[in-house]
Amino acid sequence: MEEEKIGRLRKLVAESENIVFFGGAGVSTESGIPDFRSQDGLYRQQYDYPPETIISHGFFLSHTAEFFRFYKAKMLFPDAAPNPCHLALARLEEAGKLRAVITQNIDGLHGKAGSKNVLELHGSVWRNFCMKCGKAHTMYEIIGAEGIPRCDCGGVIKPDVVLYEENLDEGILHASVKAIAEADLLIVGGTSLAVYPAAGLLQFFRGEHLVVMNKTPTPADRSAELVLSLPIGDDPDTTPASTISCKFWGLGSDGTVGANKNSIKIIGDHTDMYAQAYFEYDSKKSGGLTISHLRFGKDPIKSTYFISKSNFTACHNPSYVRKYDMV
Repeated sequence: MEEEKIGRLRKLVAESENIVFFGGAGVSTESGIPDFRSQDGLYRQQYDYPPETIISHGFFLSHTAEFFRFYKAKMLFPDAAPNPCHLALARLEEAGKLRAVITQNIDGLHGKAGSKNVLELHGSVWRNFCMKCGKAHTMYEIIGAEGIPRCDCGGVIKPDVVLYEENLDEGILHASVKAIAEADLLIVGGTSLAVYPAAGLLQFFRGEHLVVMNKTPTPADRSAELVLSLPIGDDPDTTPASTISCKFWGLGSDGTVGANKNSIKIIGDHTDMYAQAYFEYDSKKSGGLTISHLRFGKDPIKSTYFISKSNFTACHNPSYVRKYDMV
């Protein structure tokens, strides 16, 4: 059943030109960052105060030291890396199909993955500012501080994240409403849709296709065209099932790119199949790394240029086998 749904998702992605992704904590769990409301989530753990109280504006002002003890221990993951979901969304944006990522997360992983238009509803742990003079500070200054992080001027450094009892940024909120209202495909992933006003943004969707991807049921399921219960950190392949995807790893000037350009041209000019090719280089075209991404098949190809899951992989430089993650 899920395979059939993934096939329908492939078709929706291929046919859509204005996709918006709305995501929550479940997007980052595959990167080792715990979510909030699942059975093993942050809100199920025991503390002297409930987590909802600790990460509130009033608690930050009245129990600042206790706030930072919790914040640094439970909410900062500087070494977390983007997972397949983050990377797939970045590729969709690069291909011109995804117009915006609207996230409730504060981990900055969408930006790390390469996404450009990321609307962070609840801010980011990577941005911090002095409450007295406004000077910007890094996350590492927060981590390295003993007790309450303070600026050179003596002011308390506050993370640029939206705490309970605080309002969302009006500019981000307006941009999110606009993106959702203009989308033809809205994908909601990794969120229980329990946090407002963020969850209320879905009411502005006027497009044709709503897809929900979450491990547990959400209030949006009943109005969604497609509901998938697989973990959002998975990277469902949205390439048409009939398409053959190939990746060729080569050394600049070794002829790999030229041969693949000729191959894809022959397929496109002399068969009834659709064909797509993209050629990736590192900083040195001559003597550097090249990756040829080739697709061909009976159905129109509207996938992102970069291939993440290939049917065929070839390497023309033995030293690359241990150096790069090819499969």
